Amino acid sequence: MPYAASRENQLATSQMARLLGSKHRAYDMTGWEIMDEVLRASGMWDAQKNLDAGGQDFALPFEDAHFLNGFANADRKFHFKPDWKKFGGRWQEMPVLPDHLDVIDNATAQKPYRLVAAPARTFLNSTFTETPGSLSREKRPTVKIHPADCAALDIKEGDRVTLGNERVPLAGEGALWGRGPTADDLMAYARTLNVTDPIMRQRLASVYTESEILRLIRLRTVSAAIKGRPPGPEASVRKALADEHGQHIMAVAKDLSGARGMLATQDQWHYGYLFAPALTIGGGTSEVQRNIIGERVLGLPHDIDVEVGKTWSESRKLSV
Repeated sequence: MPYAASRENQLATSQMARLLGSKHRAYDMTGWEIMDEVLRASGMWDAQKNLDAGGQDFALPFEDAHFLNGFANADRKFHFKPDWKKFGGRWQEMPVLPDHLDVIDNATAQKPYRLVAAPARTFLNSTFTETPGSLSREKRPTVKIHPADCAALDIKEGDRVTLGNERVPLAGEGALWGRGPTADDLMAYARTLNVTDPIMRQRLASVYTESEILRLIRLRTVSAAIKGRPPGPEASVRKALADEHGQHIMAVAKDLSGARGMLATQDQWHYGYLFAPALTIGGGTSEVQRNIIGERVLGLPHDIDVEVGKTWSESRKLSV
């Protein structure tokens, strides 16, 4: 869609809400009015003043930015042993004292090349590789490989290559890519409500079954790692299942909440429900994962590619 013909999210959301019979004062406001109200409520300049001034500068004063007044601790001193826990996130993995935290995939015997970010500007992830804009700008995803590696692997310019990485750490037990509530949390929530509806109880049983299957797949992956075997296609199986499992958890939690589920509360279920649709997109869409499973596990043929065996320049002539 041309930029000038694009519609803002607020308009689309409001129109959808009216079709569904939902009522909220925000649905009668424009995107500009919402921005203005949010800015004012946050103690910032109003929308018009922000626009006229080119934005509001929230940079720290020079003294604070350069720690001339000390550090953000009660004693204003620098702590060599920081309290990582108070910052949340992956604090358990942080070193006790300042040190290098190795969070980048390292080269292994099975994967001797480290993958770096590609220079493509429009292929945000696999979801956008087939959009008209991406195809017109990038034509197709490409990878740059050192000439010495190309010679060793017998790869020539324009050849099709398969890239992969270990997706195993992408999702732990939490329903939101390893974080957030789990199926056990959902069961605990359901017990507080004394659920008697047979259909809802069946949905809960289904979610719990999914969580057990994912736990066993996770143990299988860990067992392979202990034995020195690299993760295989089961990582794609796990991701495809885990992402939909997360959506199922959040949907059941919302339905358990009844009418209260329509409120924009601050609990973990409300946030998780809004975030859940992104699970099957980020980190490789479910469609991509199923392609990997179909080709590498089931042995199904690859999608028909009219560019196979052709050089880059020859393939460009086909797309004209």
